[in-house]
Amino acid sequence: MPEGFVYVLVSANSEFVKIGRTEKTPFHRLREINFDDNYAGSGPWALSDFRQVHDCVVVETLLHRRFGDKRVQIDTSADELFAIAPVEASRALEALEPDHLVKSASIDQMTGDRDFSLYIKKLFSFSGLPAWLNIQGAWVFALYPSTGGGRYFTLNVGPHEVAFTAIPYGAPRAPMHMIVVDRLIYDFPQVRQWVEQRDGTVSPAPYASALPRATSISF
Repeated sequence: MPEGFVYVLVSANSEFVKIGRTEKTPFHRLREINFDDNYAGSGPWALSDFRQVHDCVVVETLLHRRFGDKRVQIDTSADELFAIAPVEASRALEALEPDHLVKSASIDQMTGDRDFSLYIKKLFSFSGLPAWLNIQGAWVFALYPSTGGGRYFTLNVGPHEVAFTAIPYGAPRAPMHMIVVDRLIYDFPQVRQWVEQRDGTVSPAPYASALPRATSISF
């Protein structure tokens, strides 16, 4: 029973969607597909949606059977293409039984919202974090996550929390914000000054698994 991901890919150069599975991360598989001779010609492909599941073979089979009459074959060996709209594939993922899912269905993957996705990509580009994606996997945005500390939202790269806002319990207090960035932030004294004016700190990230250059901004 291989735990992994079932994903949906789309391309501006294809009228079809690709539904597949991987035991790696969806983004790792996406890079492979965009260099695969069978799919590269109709790419570049982008991740539209995905779910982490306990058995990716079983779930992929369920989806392929559901859309079996929409399956298409192009003039390569690409055999996981379906003549359906991306929203149809997403609805099928949303309809999966909870027992199939590793992550709660209440978690919102940031790739599901184009505007939010672009915002996060710009944020990561400014902070110097895009290289983390290749090392640590998929981004997941969760609103009101079931974690301690009164989190309003969290942003994770794989298992690593790289940004959050916490709303403290009890007596009224100002929210606390944190984001992990590259240590290049030290080259921008005006940013450090802005943080310090708000009783914040700029320091090495306090996570045992953090990358060597990881720097935490809290305020």
